[in-house]
Amino acid sequence: VTVSVLYWHPMPIDSHRHIDPDDTSGVGRTDCVFGTGPQTDWDAIVALHHQRSTAADDAGLRGIVGVGYHPWFLDQAKDLAAGGSEWLSPLKQLLEAHPGMALGEIGLDKLKGPPMEHQLAAFEAQLDLAAELARPVSVHCVRAWGPILTVLTSRPATALPPAFVFHGFSGSPDFVKSILKMPKPKASRFWFGVAATTTGKLKNYADVIRAIPRDRVLLESDAHRDDDASRVMQATV
Repeated sequence: VTVSVLYWHPMPIDSHRHIDPDDTSGVGRTDCVFGTGPQTDWDAIVALHHQRSTAADDAGLRGIVGVGYHPWFLDQAKDLAAGGSEWLSPLKQLLEAHPGMALGEIGLDKLKGPPMEHQLAAFEAQLDLAAELARPVSVHCVRAWGPILTVLTSRPATALPPAFVFHGFSGSPDFVKSILKMPKPKASRFWFGVAATTTGKLKNYADVIRAIPRDRVLLESDAHRDDDASRVMQATV
């Protein structure tokens, strides 16, 4: 699974969006769709993956899909709060059964979700799994740039996934510089997803965009509804 194709394809590709589990008919075949929890949308994501596995689009390109435990939905990770690890087994089994799937959406959020210690435990465990299975990850981060940078700088390249996307990037130019100045085996793994509704709302939006190399930018909508996805993608482009 590669992420660079999301940038270089001649048509704008939505590198991160969600779906209505009850209706996936309007999801574009090149849209990259990510889940948030086993009780929320994983079944719909797997169904979409099966559908795409049997019908490529005219250009031979299909958007990737992924499953993971989003920090807002960690209550679905059964024994996480108790320090257990059984919650990770369904995710690992699902990814092993579907080699083409990515891992995400995962991440850290200081404004919403369980205590940060639980979020960090889930985030690091899912990073370990992504590294073990060599799957790209789509990562949510809200006001937790310090903790996430600590995690990433402390890990060797071998303990990182092959591709790491900061989806809906809302960090600072200095954060971008810190990521890109890592040793090349690590720095080459990072991309930054931008959208009019997230990155575009930053006061220093222009400075942030200038800090990100052109070939490290991915466009996204982060929308659930098809009409919203189209609208946000148009505004982002």
